[in-house]
Amino acid sequence: MSKYRKGQLYVRRMRPSDNSDSWRLAMRLSFYTVMMRSGEYKGAYVLCRHGMKGIMEVGRTRRELTSTLFMSGCRNFKEIQRKTKHGNIERARAAKTKQGQQ
Repeated sequence: MSKYRKGQLYVRRMRPSDNSDSWRLAMRLSFYTVMMRSGEYKGAYVLCRHGMKGIMEVGRTRRELTSTLFMSGCRNFKEIQRKTKHGNIERARAAKTKQGQQ
């Protein structure tokens, strides 16, 4: 596994072995597991972070998961991570251009 991906967010299909430390998330996981076994839902997706155990969020579709995460003005996971690191997109862009000039 590449050491450069550590901490990067990704979405994948839910597996029966998925678990979480959060009580709320564990309840949602069990709900989706039961609904998939009964045939009501076709599948479910989970949001994970490379290099970390457990999951961060569970949802019925990829779009549902990503729409709950995206902050205003962010189009993808990289921008979300940059925004949380630098505070806002404008400061992130300024920092990026400053790095490019050096």
